[in-house]
Amino acid sequence: DMYTAITEVVMAKQTLPPHYGSGVSGDYFWPRPDIVEPLAASLADGQSHKMFGLRRIGKSSVMLEVKRLLEERKVVVAHVDVQDLNGLHALLRDLLRNLPDQKFRTKLLGGLEETRRMSQSVVTTIKNMIGTTPTLIAVDEERDLLAYWGSVSEHFAEALKNYGQPVVLLIDEFPFLCENLLLREGGREMLVKLLAALRQWRSLPNVGMLITGSIGMRGMVYRHGLNSAHLNDMMMVQVRPMAEPDARAMLGALVSHAKLDWWTEPVTDAIVRNVSALYPSFIQYAFNSVKSRRAISVEEVHVIFTQEIVPGLSQDFFHQFRSRLKRYDSAQRPALEHAVHIVAQAEAAGGLAIDPFYDALEQAFPDQDGEDLLEILVEDGFLLPDMAGNVIRVASPLVTIWAASRPRRRRRTG
Repeated sequence: DMYTAITEVVMAKQTLPPHYGSGVSGDYFWPRPDIVEPLAASLADGQSHKMFGLRRIGKSSVMLEVKRLLEERKVVVAHVDVQDLNGLHALLRDLLRNLPDQKFRTKLLGGLEETRRMSQSVVTTIKNMIGTTPTLIAVDEERDLLAYWGSVSEHFAEALKNYGQPVVLLIDEFPFLCENLLLREGGREMLVKLLAALRQWRSLPNVGMLITGSIGMRGMVYRHGLNSAHLNDMMMVQVRPMAEPDARAMLGALVSHAKLDWWTEPVTDAIVRNVSALYPSFIQYAFNSVKSRRAISVEEVHVIFTQEIVPGLSQDFFHQFRSRLKRYDSAQRPALEHAVHIVAQAEAAGGLAIDPFYDALEQAFPDQDGEDLLEILVEDGFLLPDMAGNVIRVASPLVTIWAASRPRRRRRTG
């Protein structure tokens, strides 16, 4: 079965070099075949996906490993990190410069030059953007590019279509690009053009797209009145914590690589019991802390967790939870917090059934749409629907811990 196949892949990896703090691939990547393999295959077949969630849960590593697998299978991949970009031209530039085939750029420019509808200044701007030493784009050049954006987008789509093989576009931290655009004058119009273009490109049969972000898009769509149809065609990818046997195998591989002859099974037991969520980065963090202090007893491991690991991880993730909720207005934020609280309270019993979840929200916040709230909380890393069991659960044990630390907002009546 699927779990047996996953376990075989995991157990086959005997050693793992320690690494904490950034995305990894290849020898440094702990196998997540339940996520990576089907995602790579789906993207290669032209399906598109979105992968949102908190920082440090492994999204970047999953993306990098998917890229490695796709390139190994001769799929054309363009991978861009867009969190610091603030314009359509910047995204177009980075995609063009990261597509590995120079012929693609030549065909695109040739198509732009041949159309009578295209301004020569726009063609020159795009040439400069993807040149050996791209120059900064001037205000008037960006304005012209936006004026002809529909035609540019169509030619880009045509060039992708004529590539002759599968193409996958990996766009990391996409919601930050959207927020950066919305801060600009005329930025909402730019964002609408961008969302429409991306949907046009990934609708091509040979193009798959993966959009990731450490904040979700759904809340932004509702706050700014954007068209949610531009995002509804992408399937959601969930990066869940590992199963306990996989976490133990990962610790064993770390110990084997470091050749720690003093490490014992009780130390592994203590780490697995104390890590609040079994994500690979959490295991790496705990392993490095225990290793550096040579904690040979269970008592020493507990002290390290109490004094260092738990406060460090809690501070990081609690800040992420708070910062996400601060993005919403005073009407929506209490409803979102209430939704998290009622699910966290039911987690010990296996989650909260979907109908009681919506009923509780309707009773407490009748002016809020329960489905909208759930979509926001799923993308922002708070909740996770379990469709097989028809229940809503917390996305990780960290949510339950955070919810217990927060004062409950009084429910509205009347």
